[in-house]
Amino acid sequence: MANNYFKFKQFTIYQDQCGMKVCTDSCVFGALIKPEGAKRILDIGTGTGLLALMVAQRAIGHIDAIEKDESAYKQALFNINHSPWPEQVSVYHQALQDYRPRDGYDLICCNPPFYKDYLKSGKAKYDLACHSAGLSPSVLLQFADKYLKYDGRFYILYPEKEFASFEQEAERYQLSCQEKILIRNHYGKPAIRVVGVFSKITKPNALVSELVIRNSDQSYTSAFNDLLKSYYYNL
Repeated sequence: MANNYFKFKQFTIYQDQCGMKVCTDSCVFGALIKPEGAKRILDIGTGTGLLALMVAQRAIGHIDAIEKDESAYKQALFNINHSPWPEQVSVYHQALQDYRPRDGYDLICCNPPFYKDYLKSGKAKYDLACHSAGLSPSVLLQFADKYLKYDGRFYILYPEKEFASFEQEAERYQLSCQEKILIRNHYGKPAIRVVGVFSKITKPNALVSELVIRNSDQSYTSAFNDLLKSYYYNL
């Protein structure tokens, strides 16, 4: 298992069992989540456990992490049990559709599959990771409608097109977008991802900002460095 890993300052993500890789946009997403004040936190589709561990590094509340895929669940369980926060994070091998928590959540985060318009590979695990059937917007929003506390926050990561569709559907569930963060690879380029923060508290206009990852010389921007320096060794 030690042959395929990504080492952060305070924890290591092993990724041999499930084939799900650590990528920059997932790390940016994890660093943008603000868990301060949240007593109960949920990571939906935790994969390797990356988001749960990034949040645990700053959170004081308890984190539940759920994962449908068995090999990914085992990988997340291993990573969390070998992290500094094994008592703070609970991992459940369960689909969101079957998950019935006893209490609501102050914070929910999800980096969902989103390549719904691409041809499917025929490989079940790849399809689960790269297509929206398992965690569709309607499934996510129905869960948030039931289990997100009134003053809670729901963090979601999508490409720009899929985010627009999610935001539109969220209105049907009276979830209001509080903040949008556009993630760009370079200045002036289209957004590769959008981080959205939703709440049941109505807000007419979301706060919009952007994060640019690289300068023209391919070095990381100061904003990226500031965001990830508490996680990455090389910043």
